[in-house]
Amino acid sequence: MSFLERILYYNIKNMIEYINLKKSWNINSEDYINEISISRQKRCLSRIWDSYDWDINKQCSNPIGLGNLCFRCLKKNNSSGIVSEYPDEDTVLIYYRKGLHKLIQLNSSKYNNRNIDKEININIYQEFINREKISKKKSIKKSSMNIVFKKTGLNNSKTLSTKIIYPDKEKIANVNKSISKIIENKSDILSDWWNSEYTDKINIRDTINATEYIVAREYTSNGNYILNKNQLIIGTFKDWEDTMDIIPDDYKNHENIVLDPNSAIPLQEYIIYDTSSMYHELTIKTYRCYRFDEHKNSLVYTNEIEYL
Repeated sequence: MSFLERILYYNIKNMIEYINLKKSWNINSEDYINEISISRQKRCLSRIWDSYDWDINKQCSNPIGLGNLCFRCLKKNNSSGIVSEYPDEDTVLIYYRKGLHKLIQLNSSKYNNRNIDKEININIYQEFINREKISKKKSIKKSSMNIVFKKTGLNNSKTLSTKIIYPDKEKIANVNKSISKIIENKSDILSDWWNSEYTDKINIRDTINATEYIVAREYTSNGNYILNKNQLIIGTFKDWEDTMDIIPDDYKNHENIVLDPNSAIPLQEYIIYDTSSMYHELTIKTYRCYRFDEHKNSLVYTNEIEYL
């Protein structure tokens, strides 16, 4: 029994004993403890959006949080549906067909026999998490050092000599070392910023080119911008204002800002700069969580924006 399981069982036992004391019941805690196992955690049933292989049956690997979903998928409003239910036509299937069509154009010999509609299978999902033992990965840094030692004929017990004989070469080496240090420091700063849990990031999905790109959102006194992992500005974002006045008032506030139909929170639109096309494969356009469907006279979810 793992340490985590022992802690869980201990707390359950104390809770049942407390209930027995307060209610004068005689519940046997062992009957409940034996039914619980960390190794048999239920798996989230959310369908994960897959714009790489366009696997329509790809399932979230996280343990459930509430109901049948993990907390991450609950936060995303389960945008791609549940793997045990048939995927939605307007928000999922049409984009998967387009994505697969692009793969077939790129590599017909590999993908030509695939058909999204025939691949749908709502009976192959996993109910529990498969906890296979994963071997510990070797340190990349250590592996790289071993390669250096092998190429130079040295081993870990020997010392690498860094002494430069000629003064002019030493000056050059010091300059190069300084430049490398500056680049390394900046790289570390960018990495810390990008990987920080406080950096507000979203995933932009382009259903036209069947691609996606993760960016960070930054609010500044000069405006709101979206940046890539190197802190290069690739666009801007702002509240979605219905400038054409085509959306019913029920979906807007008094400032003509379009609201989320579920939470009534102002929706935002993300505008990609034309000059940023060298950094990504997104279509140069405005991306939104919803679009207005004139035939349905309502807002329809686009799946273009995923909050990470």
